[in-house]
Amino acid sequence: MLKYAFILINSLSLFLFGLFSGDGGVVITGNIPTIIKIGDEIPVEIKLFKENIFGFAKYQLNLPEGFTVKPENNAGAEFSNEDGTAKWTWEELPESEEISIKFTLSASDIALGTKTISSSFQYIEYNEKK
Repeated sequence: MLKYAFILINSLSLFLFGLFSGDGGVVITGNIPTIIKIGDEIPVEIKLFKENIFGFAKYQLNLPEGFTVKPENNAGAEFSNEDGTAKWTWEELPESEEISIKFTLSASDIALGTKTISSSFQYIEYNEKK
Protein backbone atom coordinates (compact mmCIF):
# COMPACT_ATOMS: atom_id res chain seq x y z
CA MET A 1 0.00 0.00 0.00
CA LEU A 2 2.82 2.36 0.89
CA LYS A 3 4.46 1.66 -2.48
CA TYR A 4 1.32 2.82 -4.39
CA ALA A 5 1.04 5.98 -2.28
CA PHE A 6 4.68 6.80 -3.03
CA ILE A 7 4.12 6.30 -6.79
CA LEU A 8 0.99 8.47 -6.68
CA ILE A 9 2.77 11.30 -4.84
CA ASN A 10 5.73 11.20 -7.27
CA SER A 11 3.46 11.16 -10.32
CA LEU A 12 1.41 14.06 -8.99
CA SER A 13 4.59 16.03 -8.20
CA LEU A 14 5.97 15.52 -11.72
CA PHE A 15 2.62 16.53 -13.26
CA LEU A 16 2.43 19.73 -11.22
CA PHE A 17 6.09 20.59 -11.89
CA GLY A 18 5.57 20.15 -15.64
CA LEU A 19 2.37 22.17 -15.54
CA PHE A 20 3.96 25.23 -13.94
CA SER A 21 7.53 25.14 -15.19
CA GLY A 22 7.00 25.29 -18.97
CA ASP A 23 9.66 23.91 -21.26
CA GLY A 24 10.88 27.25 -22.62
CA GLY A 25 11.24 25.63 -26.03
CA VAL A 26 10.74 26.86 -29.54
CA VAL A 27 8.33 25.50 -32.14
CA ILE A 28 8.84 26.47 -35.79
CA THR A 29 6.16 26.03 -38.44
CA GLY A 30 6.08 27.14 -42.02
CA ASN A 31 4.38 26.76 -45.36
CA ILE A 32 7.41 26.15 -47.59
CA PRO A 33 6.06 24.25 -50.61
CA THR A 34 7.18 20.72 -51.43
CA ILE A 35 7.18 21.54 -55.15
CA ILE A 36 8.10 24.81 -56.83
CA LYS A 37 8.22 25.43 -60.57
CA ILE A 38 11.01 27.36 -62.21
CA GLY A 39 10.12 31.04 -62.35
CA ASP A 40 7.43 30.80 -59.67
CA GLU A 41 7.42 33.24 -56.77
CA ILE A 42 5.82 31.63 -53.74
CA PRO A 43 4.82 33.59 -50.61
CA VAL A 44 6.15 31.84 -47.50
CA GLU A 45 5.41 32.44 -43.83
CA ILE A 46 7.54 31.03 -41.02
CA LYS A 47 6.10 31.18 -37.51
CA LEU A 48 8.35 30.96 -34.47
CA PHE A 49 6.55 30.13 -31.23
CA LYS A 50 8.83 30.97 -28.35
CA GLU A 51 8.21 30.83 -24.65
CA ASN A 52 10.22 32.97 -22.22
CA ILE A 53 13.03 33.58 -24.69
CA PHE A 54 14.38 37.11 -24.89
CA GLY A 55 17.50 38.85 -26.13
CA PHE A 56 19.66 38.00 -29.13
CA ALA A 57 18.37 35.43 -31.64
CA LYS A 58 18.87 34.36 -35.25
CA TYR A 59 16.72 32.43 -37.73
CA GLN A 60 18.71 31.02 -40.64
CA LEU A 61 17.43 29.52 -43.90
CA ASN A 62 19.92 27.50 -45.98
CA LEU A 63 18.95 27.54 -49.65
CA PRO A 64 20.24 25.27 -52.40
CA GLU A 65 21.67 26.76 -55.58
CA GLY A 66 19.07 28.45 -57.77
CA PHE A 67 16.74 29.60 -54.97
CA THR A 68 16.37 33.19 -53.82
CA VAL A 69 14.52 34.90 -50.98
CA LYS A 70 12.97 38.37 -51.06
CA PRO A 71 11.92 39.57 -47.57
CA GLU A 72 8.39 40.90 -47.06
CA ASN A 73 7.99 41.16 -43.26
CA ASN A 74 11.06 40.76 -41.06
CA ALA A 75 9.26 40.98 -37.68
CA GLY A 76 11.75 43.57 -36.47
CA ALA A 77 14.80 41.55 -37.48
CA GLU A 78 17.80 42.63 -39.53
CA PHE A 79 17.78 40.64 -42.81
CA SER A 80 20.85 39.49 -44.73
CA ASN A 81 21.23 37.14 -47.68
CA GLU A 82 24.65 35.86 -48.67
CA ASP A 83 25.89 32.74 -50.50
CA GLY A 84 22.57 30.89 -50.25
CA THR A 85 22.04 31.68 -46.58
CA ALA A 86 19.21 34.00 -45.56
CA LYS A 87 19.41 35.27 -41.97
CA TRP A 88 17.01 37.18 -39.76
CA THR A 89 18.83 38.54 -36.70
CA TRP A 90 17.32 40.18 -33.64
CA GLU A 91 19.40 42.09 -31.13
CA GLU A 92 16.32 41.85 -28.90
CA LEU A 93 13.49 39.44 -29.70
CA PRO A 94 9.96 40.86 -29.80
CA GLU A 95 7.99 40.31 -26.58
CA SER A 96 5.14 38.40 -28.25
CA GLU A 97 5.30 34.60 -28.03
CA GLU A 98 4.66 34.26 -31.78
CA ILE A 99 6.95 35.80 -34.39
CA SER A 100 5.95 35.70 -38.04
CA ILE A 101 8.51 36.10 -40.84
CA LYS A 102 7.19 36.52 -44.39
CA PHE A 103 9.19 36.31 -47.61
CA THR A 104 8.92 35.34 -51.27
CA LEU A 105 10.75 32.20 -52.43
CA SER A 106 11.67 31.86 -56.10
CA ALA A 107 13.51 29.28 -58.17
CA SER A 108 15.66 29.87 -61.26
CA ASP A 109 16.40 27.45 -64.07
CA ILE A 110 19.46 26.03 -62.26
CA ALA A 111 17.24 24.75 -59.44
CA LEU A 112 16.25 21.60 -61.30
CA GLY A 113 15.83 18.33 -59.40
CA THR A 114 15.24 17.46 -55.79
CA LYS A 115 16.60 20.04 -53.37
CA THR A 116 16.57 20.43 -49.61
CA ILE A 117 15.94 23.65 -47.72
CA SER A 118 17.05 23.58 -44.10
CA SER A 119 16.69 26.09 -41.30
CA SER A 120 17.74 26.74 -37.73
CA PHE A 121 16.81 29.04 -34.87
CA GLN A 122 19.53 30.04 -32.43
CA TYR A 123 19.30 32.14 -29.31
CA ILE A 124 21.27 32.89 -26.18
CA GLU A 125 19.99 31.84 -22.78
CA TYR A 126 22.02 32.48 -19.63
CA ASN A 127 25.09 33.25 -21.79
CA GLU A 128 24.77 29.87 -23.51
CA LYS A 129 24.05 29.38 -27.20
CA LYS A 130 20.97 27.22 -27.82
